[in-house]
Amino acid sequence: MEKISSLTLVFLLASLGGTFGQTAILTTSPLGPLRSGASTQFVCKGVSADFGDVLNLEKDGKSIYTYIGAVQPPFAATTRYVAVGKAETSPTNTLIITLDITGLKPEDAGNYMCIISDASAAHGKLVDAKSLEVGAQVVSLSLSTMKLVSSTTVPGVNQTTMAPAAPNTFDVNDNGVITCSAHGPVAPTIVVSIGGDILTGGEMAVTNSNSGVDGLKVYNHSAVYTVTRTFTVSDNGKELKCTSDVLGGLYTKQQSVTLQVGSEAPSTTTSGPSPYVPQIECNNDPKPDIGETNIELKCSVEVRKEMPVLSMGWSFNDTSDAAVTMVSGQCLTDDGMVKDCAKESDDYDIQTYTRDPVDVNANTTEYSYYLRFQKITKEHTGIYTIKVTNSAGTNWKSNVVTVSDKSVSSTAAICANVAVLLLAVFLTMFR
Repeated sequence: MEKISSLTLVFLLASLGGTFGQTAILTTSPLGPLRSGASTQFVCKGVSADFGDVLNLEKDGKSIYTYIGAVQPPFAATTRYVAVGKAETSPTNTLIITLDITGLKPEDAGNYMCIISDASAAHGKLVDAKSLEVGAQVVSLSLSTMKLVSSTTVPGVNQTTMAPAAPNTFDVNDNGVITCSAHGPVAPTIVVSIGGDILTGGEMAVTNSNSGVDGLKVYNHSAVYTVTRTFTVSDNGKELKCTSDVLGGLYTKQQSVTLQVGSEAPSTTTSGPSPYVPQIECNNDPKPDIGETNIELKCSVEVRKEMPVLSMGWSFNDTSDAAVTMVSGQCLTDDGMVKDCAKESDDYDIQTYTRDPVDVNANTTEYSYYLRFQKITKEHTGIYTIKVTNSAGTNWKSNVVTVSDKSVSSTAAICANVAVLLLAVFLTMFR
């Protein structure tokens, strides 16, 4: 096997003048970042006064191999981790672990530690570590543009609707929103540019989730960058580009379109939203009592089959068209769809989950999104807004939750009943 990189961890344990001395020496060649599919090798050496010491190679706190033994779970199950141990007596007593990893995957990234310790624990242990970075291609990348076409004010709720008049086509002085979404197993960065000029001042929303076992965690990272732009005639014909890269350019993925910016639009005309943006229906008017459990908000979302949901999220008391503050993370499914995870919020005892989409007819698919309150508290009163995006645009709907205190209501009712009774007695006495 061709040696891509190596890590040599050397621990020197010596007895000098009756004192147990310890020295650690680390030598290494570059570890990366490495591409998926590459190979690497770790060499861990522990030099000691005798062979009574224990040498162990770990990853993220999980033991891979202990001299002399076998590769431990979960690493053994991959068959990509091969380790051997040996001992040398010249010039000093040395324990050596050599670990070869082939077909690198993102879950192989992490902190690798070489640990030598006295079996009796009388002299403690020495630890030295090195981080390994493994890159992977972004799974999906999408670029969309939307045009601000109308603004509606609902009592207590400000709602703005956006949709493209035509793909990447704007009139001069149109206000537009550019959205770039990237998803993959390694955290991506996003840069949006027009004609090579990078657009700054946007909003970045990042969510992360993981699955698998300790030591070999598989991660899903989602990043959505949204930036507003007032288009000018100078933008016409320029390339609008979204670039996402991993680990400083180890992997790069791009999407681009050519902007068409025409003459100035008459100020008196507006167009309606695209009929293909997500259609949201929420029949919720919850007025739960404090202490009630498993109270749910449900919203049904219909989209064209060829324009599936790209992203969704819930916000609390934020109904603007800015980036939605997520109360739950999102997961990336095998088919590249964004799906929310059942993940408890730090601020509210809330979970979100999604039912599998169903076909309404030959052209339409329906998604069902839920927001569940585990146990109602007074702080749950407010406006909960769901925001859903597909390739045709973005739409959102607000739900008002009003929490009542049953104990206060009951006390008020008792007081009212007592007052009525006293009034009846009073009238009887003076009749």
